[in-house]
Amino acid sequence: MAEPAAATVPWTRGGPYGLDGLFYPSEEERESPHSGGSFRLMFYLYHALRTLLYGRHELAYVAANQFIYYEPHDPRANVAPDVWVCYGVPKEPERYSFRTWEEGATPSFVVEISSRNSRPEDRGRKLPLYQDVLRCQEYLIYDEERHEFLFYRRENQRFRLVPPGPDGRVYSQELEAWFGLEPGLLMRVYDPDGEPVRWAEELHELAAFERRHAQEEARRAEAALHELDVQRQRAEEERQRAEEERQRAETERQRAQEERRRAEAEHQQAQEERRRAALLEAELQRLRSELERLRQDSSS
Repeated sequence: MAEPAAATVPWTRGGPYGLDGLFYPSEEERESPHSGGSFRLMFYLYHALRTLLYGRHELAYVAANQFIYYEPHDPRANVAPDVWVCYGVPKEPERYSFRTWEEGATPSFVVEISSRNSRPEDRGRKLPLYQDVLRCQEYLIYDEERHEFLFYRRENQRFRLVPPGPDGRVYSQELEAWFGLEPGLLMRVYDPDGEPVRWAEELHELAAFERRHAQEEARRAEAALHELDVQRQRAEEERQRAEEERQRAETERQRAQEERRRAEAEHQQAQEERRRAALLEAELQRLRSELERLRQDSSS
């Protein structure tokens, strides 16, 4: 790769040119391309560590597969960990490359995702580089082919291999997070409370699941409201029928009362007619008696 001429634009943090005017490349041809699984894991770790740290630290920078230059004026002195974290520097702007002498800091946590071709370098040349030159506090190697990880923590100025706990996880003091193997995703990050940090696909699936769940709940609520409306209409119909029955009963009651009053009036009228008939009969008997008496008087 031919080196461009010295910079003629103002220096910016993390730009392609250093304060010394030299060009510091941001990419190179990779002899061992990432597999689909390791590429997916690299992006997951990048996302997970940003999610984990950016909400808790104002001065923290998380990068993936980005050049770190560690010797002033020497663009050949570089390394590009698959994922790394540096404290004490702002997260913005995103860097074209990271020059330690300009940033005033070196990464404290690095991850390498090993393949068969990169395994000797990850466990060989890079280990003293991260330990003695960059002076990283922790170094995590995930070996995709062997589906295992090696976790080194700095103790007494040297890396010490930290074995996984009974649950198969290792704890990062630098990140206050846990790492554990997981089929499919290869390796999982857990927050300080032990909860898994989800990545974009999982969050999308979770959002889709919650959306489907919310839609199902909405459908159930609509069905319940419809059923309540049906029941309300049924109750209203029952109330109307009951009201009609009540009105009919009231009409029947009133008719019965009218019939009773009519019957009482007819009964009274019949009694009055019987009384008048009795009076007439008595008068008739009196008249007959008087007539008989008159007859007797006239014959004597």
